[in-house]
Amino acid sequence: MGFTHWFLTLLCPSSRFKPTDIPNCDLWLAADHITGLSDGDPITTWPDLSGNGNDFTQAGVKRPSYETNQINRYPAAGFDGADGIMLAANFSAATEGALFVVWRPSAPIANVQCLFSSSEEAADVRYWAIRGYLLGGEPNINVIQRDSDAEDSYKGATTVVAGTVYLVVWQSSGTAWTARLNCATEALVMRSGANNGDWLGDTADRDNFALGARKGTGESNFTKGHIAEVILYGRGLSMGEILRIENYLRKKYGFI
Repeated sequence: MGFTHWFLTLLCPSSRFKPTDIPNCDLWLAADHITGLSDGDPITTWPDLSGNGNDFTQAGVKRPSYETNQINRYPAAGFDGADGIMLAANFSAATEGALFVVWRPSAPIANVQCLFSSSEEAADVRYWAIRGYLLGGEPNINVIQRDSDAEDSYKGATTVVAGTVYLVVWQSSGTAWTARLNCATEALVMRSGANNGDWLGDTADRDNFALGARKGTGESNFTKGHIAEVILYGRGLSMGEILRIENYLRKKYGFI
């Protein structure tokens, strides 16, 4: 029976695990599903595989580049750390959820790199963001949230190093944040505010989602490196569900 299951899985890729097998997948971006581009071409549209139509788009010089053979032979989107950003309209009001990002920072590592965010554009007082790297003195992953109040900001404890592939996971249960880095639980350190788990729906008047940066009244916190896959769920996940997604990404990208 075990052999039969393995053989059918080999013959039928559709029977393999997909992030959409877990309910409430709001967004699934995978660079290996971008079609029609050659190595070095700018990415105009990154299609959403969740079935929700939440494609990320960009035009002109701000487009990241499609780069082949980047992470375990898979392609990734290359962000230059200067002005690269992709955008989508706001599509989530979830007050809990989970985000998975596979990325690799480039050297020399730049300060304050935002992987994924959602912000109000009229004023820089309402935003939610996941950063892959903070500062030289705080070389850690970070979550920040503000809803026209004092900013809540927590960071991980592991040092992020240029050239290393990372799976960054941030989750909210609705009452608290937790984080994982490369399939291990991160100890969280308070930078400001409180760990109340405030998520997208706790942040009013947001206009957008941004990939590779943050867009408030202006654009900032640009990522310098490669992003291969992004998955967002509109609810908190069980540990079993998290492990299924981590196992899928770990096997695909070979980071541990």
